[in-house]
Amino acid sequence: MEKQMFKKGMVKTVLEIILLSLSVLFFGFLTFSFGKTIFVGTDILESKTFGDYVYMKVKYLSESFGGNDSGSFHFASVKNTNGKLNDFILYLPTDVVERDDVKTLIEKSYEAGADDLAPLRLNGYVEKSFDELDEAADEAYKIYTGLEESESAADYLGNYYVSYTSASPMSSVDFNTWMGFVLCVAILIGSVINIVQAVSRQTRLSAKIKHAQELYESNPDYQQGMEQVKQPSAMFYKNCQCYVTDDYVVTYQDGPEVFRIDQIQELYGYDNLQYKALMSILFGVFAGNRTVHQLVAITADGEVHIFATQSMRLTVHQQIVTQLLTRNPSIRLGREGKTAQELGLDLSNLNLVKVVGFYGSNKPWQGRTLNTFSIE
Repeated sequence: MEKQMFKKGMVKTVLEIILLSLSVLFFGFLTFSFGKTIFVGTDILESKTFGDYVYMKVKYLSESFGGNDSGSFHFASVKNTNGKLNDFILYLPTDVVERDDVKTLIEKSYEAGADDLAPLRLNGYVEKSFDELDEAADEAYKIYTGLEESESAADYLGNYYVSYTSASPMSSVDFNTWMGFVLCVAILIGSVINIVQAVSRQTRLSAKIKHAQELYESNPDYQQGMEQVKQPSAMFYKNCQCYVTDDYVVTYQDGPEVFRIDQIQELYGYDNLQYKALMSILFGVFAGNRTVHQLVAITADGEVHIFATQSMRLTVHQQIVTQLLTRNPSIRLGREGKTAQELGLDLSNLNLVKVVGFYGSNKPWQGRTLNTFSIE
């Protein structure tokens, strides 16, 4: 019995934290990926789709090899992670070509020591190439790089070009990407909140169990209560892990507690709204909200004892309260502070729902009817 009473439930909490941590890692990665696409764009070296908003860290930039009244086409070289150069066709508007940083890069790209140049970041959209551009690029690229006449520039440049834009990457993000980002952020935050809740819950439970073990070794009431649960007269309510013995309430649903029945001065129900952030995010607000119903006993020493947690106002509460009132008729019920006799209750057919003010959602201390007990 003692082993069961002082069980900390650490394994369950550790498994919960491991699963939530995996969720944090997975959705953290997805959040980073979506965030990079939305706020930074896609690296041209990773782009695979026409219409992608991309950024290029241009190491070398050629002179124009063609264009129109609005702008011109250039060869842009970008280094990959292995240091190898990849060449692309880049369309730049005339006003961009006239920028000092762009002009300088074009000039320096043809000079000795160009390897020391810092890359210039340029943004654009990936567009499908067209025949006239492919022909001009093939001819110019062979001169620019010294390709053999038998080789094709398309093998190096592909069938697309990058059209420069000054717009931010967010301007090109579609609704589905935004929704994916928001959902991943929400799940990530919900998982972190649940980890904090699990750690906090386990910390409180461990501290409560440690305190209870100390009391069990030094407090006669704890020892006597634990002995009485072994007696045939002890009433055990399995689904809320609570014993009502001749003289004690012994509960271990949320950490062990033992208190004398004759010391109970107030008894009422508490409708405790519990919130699970991750459940709310995944299945809606209402899925994450759960109300459990608990009994609250205030003893003569001013202590508040919350026990017998139930998901519904089941008959088990009525059975427990009936046993407690049988042993201590002076207990004041609900928030009106009246005894069962004053309320005219029939203990053989007790219905707590009909006891005005018995159940309520206000916090346990606020739910008290009297202010005669000191709070330490």
